[in-house]
This record gives sequence, C-alpha cells and structure tokens, in this order.
Amino acid sequence: MQLKLSTPHQSLSSNHKKDVPFKEPFEQFVTILKNYVKSVEDALKREELEDQVIDYLKIFFREYLTQSHNCERFINKRTLDGNSAIDAAIHSTKNGESNVEIIIEAKIPKNRSEMLSKNKVSSKALQEAIHYYLYEKIINKNNEIKHIIITNYLEWYVFDAEIFRKLFYDNTSLKKEFNTWKEGGLDDGRTRHMYKFIGQLIE
Repeated sequence: MQLKLSTPHQSLSSNHKKDVPFKEPFEQFVTILKNYVKSVEDALKREELEDQVIDYLKIFFREYLTQSHNCERFINKRTLDGNSAIDAAIHSTKNGESNVEIIIEAKIPKNRSEMLSKNKVSSKALQEAIHYYLYEKIINKNNEIKHIIITNYLEWYVFDAEIFRKLFYDNTSLKKEFNTWKEGGLDDGRTRHMYKFIGQLIE
C-alpha cells in the first residue's frame, strides 16, 4: 500500500486557506503547542515511560480544546479487549460514556521499529490503529469517528475517518476476518492474529 502524504497546508480546502485566524486564539494555540513540545522533549531526555509521556499529549489536547475552542472533551486511554487499548481517545463530549471521535496511537520516538513512516506503511502502529478503528465501528457501533492519529509525539500522521471506512471498514474480507476472530471462530484468538492479517493486507 502506498502512503500519500500531505502537509497541513496541502490538506486544507481552498476556503480554509483564505481564512485568517483570530489573533488571541492563535497565540493561545502557539503557547500551548510550545509548552507541549518542551514537556515532551524534557520527558524523553529523562527517559520517562510511554505511559507517562502520553499524559503530556492528553494535556495538550485538553488545553487546546478548552482554551482555543471553549469546549470540554473526555480524553483518556480506552481499554477494548484484554491488554488491547487505544492510547488516547478523544470523546464527543466531556462524558466518558460518549462515543470516541478521535483515535490516537502513540509510539515514543526511539520505537522506530513500530512507528509509521512514509517508507514503512505496514507498521505495528498502523495495524493497531486500524484494529482499534474496526473495534469502535463494529463492536461499539460508533459512527462518530472523525480522525485517526498516529504520532511519535513530535511527528503526526492524521487520517480522515472516511479514508479508513473506504479502505478497511468496507473491505469485506477484513471485516469478515475481524468478526470471525471476535466471535472466537479462529484457532488463534490473540489480538496479534488481527495485526498480522491487517499487516498482510496493507503491505
């Protein structure tokens, strides 16, 4: 599978490119972003564990949404099955029972072997993100997912959920395999089976 990357500017529609951001919210965003980058860089220097570093990402999104958009969202790790969990899920409201709108899969920078890159599409990070997306869509009947993000905290890959729907949810063989796996119809009920199946699909 070829990964076509776009810069933030390229991803914007013509109308959005004409928009001029208001000074105050833009400056707030810049401040929040600088604080986030410094916190992450300091944490990486201290070699903090990934479960600790992910907290800075959650703080970044909470502050950004609250200060720049005046809205609260529940943001936390979301356990699915067994040891499987979305690293950070942004919900549609401040209530943790609301649907997930944004799925975030994070890898620390030194974990290059599992991180997505332009030259390594079939990565563990992408396999996990696709699996979590399918779980939300199929098991949780969630039709409110807007974006899937894969990041190493300093580099970001942001996918529109519509792309995931067309490539993965609408893929008959993938959805059949997922349902059979979830219902215990395979001789391997481990999550790694789905990662392997997805990996073969996206190579």
